[in-house]
Amino acid sequence: MMRMYSLPDLRIPCMGALTRATLLYDYDQAPLDHTAINWDLEIDVLASQRLAGVAQRVLRDRGIDPPPHIEDQLRNANFYWSQVTLAVTAMALHDLRSLTDHRIPFVVTKGPGIASIAKRFIERPYADIDIMVDDNDFSRARATLATIGYVEEDKDMVPRPSLDVTCREAVNLHSPSGGSIDIHHRIPPWYWATKIGFGDLMSGSLHVTVAGGATLPCVSFADNLLISALHIISDKNKPGATLMAWRDFLMLAHATDPGEALVRAALGGDVGAGNAAPC
Repeated sequence: MMRMYSLPDLRIPCMGALTRATLLYDYDQAPLDHTAINWDLEIDVLASQRLAGVAQRVLRDRGIDPPPHIEDQLRNANFYWSQVTLAVTAMALHDLRSLTDHRIPFVVTKGPGIASIAKRFIERPYADIDIMVDDNDFSRARATLATIGYVEEDKDMVPRPSLDVTCREAVNLHSPSGGSIDIHHRIPPWYWATKIGFGDLMSGSLHVTVAGGATLPCVSFADNLLISALHIISDKNKPGATLMAWRDFLMLAHATDPGEALVRAALGGDVGAGNAAPC
C-alpha cells in the first residue's frame, strides 16, 4: 500500500544509445556513437514510445544514416502519429464547441499544450484530448458529449455512474467518427492532487495554437509540468514506464520556472490516505 510521502518504484524501460540520446536531446549534447546503436531493438521502443519524430531529428543533426528499413519504420511511425494527432485535434476542436454552447467551462491538459513548445508539433503526438471540468459540471459535460455520440467503452465502465466521481479521476470517451476525449474532474493521481481543482487550473490557463492553426484553452506550462510529473509516478500502475512523459517533463522544465510548479504542488495540501480516492 502506498503511504503518505512514499515514492513508487519507477519502471524506466531499458534504453539503447539512440533511445537515450533521443529522450535527452536538446538538453544533453553527449556524443552519440552510431556503432553502439542496436537498430532493430531500438526501433520498436522509439515507435511505441512515440519518439520517432525526435529520433529523426537526432539522426539528421548528427549526420547518422540509419539502415533503409529503419528509416522506413521511423518515417511510417512519424506519419502514423501525425495523422492521429491531426485527426484527434480537428475532431476535438469541432466537438468541444458543444461544451461551450452549453456554457460548460473546460481546460485542456497535457498533449496540445506540450506539443506547442516542441520543435515540431509531431515530436509530441497524442491520441486523445484530455480536458478538465469542475466536478459540479462533470456529469453535465459527459451527458452533453453523449448527445454527439461520445460513449465509454464497455470494458471501462463502472457498475454505477456515481462511482465516476467518487472512485475515478476521469472517463475515456470515444465517438463513432473517431473522436477521443478524456473528461477529468481531478488531476491524477488523486492521492497527491486532491486539493488542486478546476478553478486553480483555469485561472492560469492560456489559449494555445494547436495542430491546424486553431486554438484551445490549455493549462499553463507550469501546471502541465506538475501534471506531467504526476503522470510519471501514476502512469496506469507502471510508474516511469512512458518515456514520452519523461520527455514532457524535460521540455516543460525548460519552458517555465519549475518553482511555479512547486508552488502549485504545495497548494495540493494534505496528501495522506484520508484524501485519497475512497476506492
